[in-house]
Amino acid sequence: MAQWATAAPDLDTAHLGVVARLHRLAHQLRVRAETLLEPHGLTQGEFDVLTALRRSPADDGMTPGALAAGVLVSSGGMTKRLTALEQAGWISRRRSPRDGRSVRVVLTDSGRKRLDALLPAYFAAEAETLDGLADAERDGLADLLRELSLRLDAGR
Repeated sequence: MAQWATAAPDLDTAHLGVVARLHRLAHQLRVRAETLLEPHGLTQGEFDVLTALRRSPADDGMTPGALAAGVLVSSGGMTKRLTALEQAGWISRRRSPRDGRSVRVVLTDSGRKRLDALLPAYFAAEAETLDGLADAERDGLADLLRELSLRLDAGR
C-alpha cells in the first residue's frame, strides 16, 4: 500500500489491505488443498463436486445442473469434472428413474469410501489454517466474510 501511495497518491488504496490479503489467502489455500488432493488424483474442483454429492440428502444423487450451480461452475466445466470423476470411479451418471430424460450423478460405493477416508485429513488441514485464532476471532472472521460474500452476491 505504501508503494501505491508513492506511485499514485491520487488513488484510494485503503481497500488493498483487505482485498490483496484475500487474494493471497485464496492462493495459499488453493496450493494447500491441491497438495493434499493430488495424491488422490483430484483437483479442487473435482473435490468440490464430490463433497456436494456427499452432503446431498437425496438418495438418487443430483443433476449436473444442480451440481454446477452448487459449486459455481459452468455446465461445460461441470461436464469436464464429471467425465474425469466417472473415469476414475468416483461417481456414476444414471438416468433418473422418475424421468428417463434427465441424468442423476451419484457417488459410487468406492467413491464414497475413498472420499470418507480423505475428508478427515482435508478438514484437519483446513482447520490448521486457523490455528492461533481464538474461537471468538474465528467466528467473527466467518461473520465478516459471510457478510462480504452476501454483499457481493447481491451486487451481481
